[in-house]
Amino acid sequence: MTAPASQSPTSSTVARRRDRTLGCVASGVATAAVGAFGVWAGLLAILGHLEPVNIDWLLPLAGVHVAPDPLGGYFIALTGAVAVPVGVYTIGYARREHLGPVPLTVLPLFVVAMLLVPAAGTVSTLLYGWELMAVASLICHQYGYMNTITTSHESPGCEATSSGCGIPQEVT
Repeated sequence: MTAPASQSPTSSTVARRRDRTLGCVASGVATAAVGAFGVWAGLLAILGHLEPVNIDWLLPLAGVHVAPDPLGGYFIALTGAVAVPVGVYTIGYARREHLGPVPLTVLPLFVVAMLLVPAAGTVSTLLYGWELMAVASLICHQYGYMNTITTSHESPGCEATSSGCGIPQEVT
């Protein structure tokens, strides 16, 4: 079935789809790459071959000190192992759900923050990582919540529930 000539996609529509696809692929690949790095770094930490890293200039007053122990390495490797398939899944999911640039940018940052928390060498680094993870999670959650509410009022068969989450309900 072909579309009539009046409904054929214009070059700007095709360019927007290509840009959206590029953003989805970039976010998914970045998330999977961060996850693969997490698996590698976690395995090195488990084996005791990962040296501490101090970046004093990165954050004011305290800096960033990363020194994972074997237990932290286990959780880093586990988080990285989960992030790899999440990154691959993100490519198709983000295209289908038409995610914008904000959640696509924040997702790899969220994975980095999750890897930083068990690798923290000081309390200030732990708190920086924790807050970065919390803010990234908040941004992703709020974007998803607003996207769900918007689509629930536009899609037939979807109604906002009493909780306001916009969960699709069956039409009877």
